[in-house]
Amino acid sequence: MTDEESRRMFAEAMQLFDSKNYSGALAILDTVDQGHPNSRHVNFRRALCLVELGRIDEARNCQRRLEGRIKPKDFQRLSQAI
Repeated sequence: MTDEESRRMFAEAMQLFDSKNYSGALAILDTVDQGHPNSRHVNFRRALCLVELGRIDEARNCQRRLEGRIKPKDFQRLSQAI
């Protein structure tokens, strides 16, 4: 997957997320995550989708991967959501 394809897919996932289609967004983010497993942007949005879908344990796993890698306010937002 090229960087351009990843960016396009990420943008599509964000549109789905914004329209509250969390399962659709997560499916796309999972695909992007396979090509970019250390992307903090992808993991942050994956975690938010997982929270919205009630998959809290998986969201916590994403949160652990993000600790120290995202802005403190974003980490706090995620922690509060979980």
